[in-house]
Amino acid sequence: MARFGRLHLGNGTRNGRTIIPLEWAGKRAAPHGRGGVFDDGCEHIRPAPRAVRKVEMWFNITMSDTISIREAVMALLQIVQRLRSAFPPKKFTLDGRLVGDIGEILVEAEYDLTLFEKLERQHDGKTQNGRLVQIKATMQKSLTFPADHIPNYYIGIQVHPDGSFSEVFNGPGAVVAESLRNRKAPKTNLHSVSVRALAALDTKVDAKDRIRRRCEASLPPTPPTRPV
Repeated sequence: MARFGRLHLGNGTRNGRTIIPLEWAGKRAAPHGRGGVFDDGCEHIRPAPRAVRKVEMWFNITMSDTISIREAVMALLQIVQRLRSAFPPKKFTLDGRLVGDIGEILVEAEYDLTLFEKLERQHDGKTQNGRLVQIKATMQKSLTFPADHIPNYYIGIQVHPDGSFSEVFNGPGAVVAESLRNRKAPKTNLHSVSVRALAALDTKVDAKDRIRRRCEASLPPTPPTRPV
């Protein structure tokens, strides 16, 4: 969608090559800003919608073939800040699947594990010695833990605005599950556990029960960038 939008703003061209006719692109998406006009393609000229005025700037972002996680996180947070300014009081919180995927890439790059190529229900990756690992990430103050099963091993991290992260918990899932045994399973089957509580549980994990970092295991680092 973003690339299609850039074609409109670029008068139908991409890298000097015409993709859609200039007349069509110009009619459908004439440049405009605050107080501008918007051609809806039905011979009606009206003030540009606020959403169009606010988001058109993002279509001008140059997209490369590769991007690092740090670059991606900082770019996403810049967009979030613009959205918050444009549409108060909405928060546009970064969470859910997006942050989860970012966390998995960060953990794979740092720890002795390889992510599964296909989505698995209970675990996200496996170490060289066969330990199955579930990975959870947050940019807020809590992480989720499954209520319907106990992961073999669990790594929880907190991702920071600069794309770095802090380890919150690294150890057997049973340690976390034991602390939640008296909780009623929520409808989502995901317990919400504060970062502070998980960090306290992490202090009880023996070194031998942690997933090793690559620097400790003398493993080569994973590539810092991946095709987008």
